[in-house]
Amino acid sequence: MSSQSVTRSRRLSSGLAGLAAAALGVVAGSASATPIEYTMTWNSASGQYGSTLLSDARVTLKFTTDTTNVGVAGSSFPLSSWYAVAFANGAGISVTVINNQGSSPVTILNDASLDNVSANNSALVATGTSIFFGTAGGSPLSYGTDRGGINGFASAPSASDMLTTTWSSTSNGFISNPWSGNPLVIGTQTLWFGQSPNTQGGSWGSVLGSPSGVPGTGLAAIGTLGLAGVARRRRR
Repeated sequence: MSSQSVTRSRRLSSGLAGLAAAALGVVAGSASATPIEYTMTWNSASGQYGSTLLSDARVTLKFTTDTTNVGVAGSSFPLSSWYAVAFANGAGISVTVINNQGSSPVTILNDASLDNVSANNSALVATGTSIFFGTAGGSPLSYGTDRGGINGFASAPSASDMLTTTWSSTSNGFISNPWSGNPLVIGTQTLWFGQSPNTQGGSWGSVLGSPSGVPGTGLAAIGTLGLAGVARRRRR
């Protein structure tokens, strides 16, 4: 995978004010609000959780929200229809880490929720062939710096459907920036991974309806989720 640096800024389309309003704190659960759960997995990642060194680790993040919290970016950028969703203080995100998966696997974290701290502000962005996981900041929250992603989908739906439909794929996982500067906080301990252009595969999936642990009536909107802008830097 060749190295490149790309900085892209996106803004919500004024024509989708309804989505933006829902993202700004309207309680979900209306007819248009459908619970959704995403999972993103990286294989063979290296890093650290607290004082525990991680090597050849399988990392799975689970994201739970509903479809009204997904905002669409504007059309100023040449790529059409980038979609994004933010998770204030990491609400709705849990993580599983299995260390030394290839030899003597040890479960370090098992579906552990992120601490309720601003350092865990996070967001997902869907592009034409990739899903990116990164930091989020500002008010309203906007996408910040990539932590990692899944790319190279051979038969992905359009970007406008990636965060709102049921589909899954196995593709190439990568950690595009070291997380050491923007770690996740779980149980007051920090979790981070080093940069890896290809973590020997990865996977992405989404489930609509009533995923495990999600009320069938939909979720309350998670914090302030307005995506007034998306500024992202990708390095692979």
